[in-house]
Amino acid sequence: MSRMIRMVFRWIKQLLVALLLVVACYTVFAVVLSLVPVNVDTAQGDDVDIYIRSNGVHLELVVPLRNEIRDWTDFLAIDEAVASQARLVSFGWGDRNFFLNTPQWSDLTVKTAAKALLVNSRSAMHVDYYRSLSTNEDCKRIAVRRDQYQSIVAYVERSFARDAHGQPIRIEGFRYSAVDAFYEATGSYNLFYTSNTWTNQSLKEAGLKASVWTPFDKGTLFHYR
Repeated sequence: MSRMIRMVFRWIKQLLVALLLVVACYTVFAVVLSLVPVNVDTAQGDDVDIYIRSNGVHLELVVPLRNEIRDWTDFLAIDEAVASQARLVSFGWGDRNFFLNTPQWSDLTVKTAAKALLVNSRSAMHVDYYRSLSTNEDCKRIAVRRDQYQSIVAYVERSFARDAHGQPIRIEGFRYSAVDAFYEATGSYNLFYTSNTWTNQSLKEAGLKASVWTPFDKGTLFHYR
């Protein structure tokens, strides 16, 4: 019996060492690739101002609610009372279960976090509205060219799941405030494609400065410090 117990403990020890190595390798690659920039020589313009904004963990993309390139009030069917006050709209792609069941960090459970990281899970889009934003370490303004903004618009639109009429599918009954909303999204959330990866990729595809790859909010923000 003692021999069996020793074998079990040895197996558990080997498993823990293997898990620690996996975590260490993931962290190292994530940090290194977050720091490596792309599109550093691409010329930027001043046609449109956009923002990247973090709540400390989750990085969202913030763009004008209306301009000559895109009027998001048509796409999202926004309540006129909200549309009349807002000047900016934010898009945050992420894990559907995490979004809907974790309105506050105090609501976070080990099960929710583990499922978000370890399972290819359904995604959702969180949309919120602002009158204005103040720039700081967690909120950066980026001046972009018209064609760069058009690329971002197309990227965001592709990330929304659509109904049979081509309209975004709102998730009813879930919201964090009186003005935000959740929508069904395309793609799966996992350890290698997080909410921060999604935002970073939007800049990357538009030819703007971004990380080679990052699962962290600070990865993208680093290149706009």
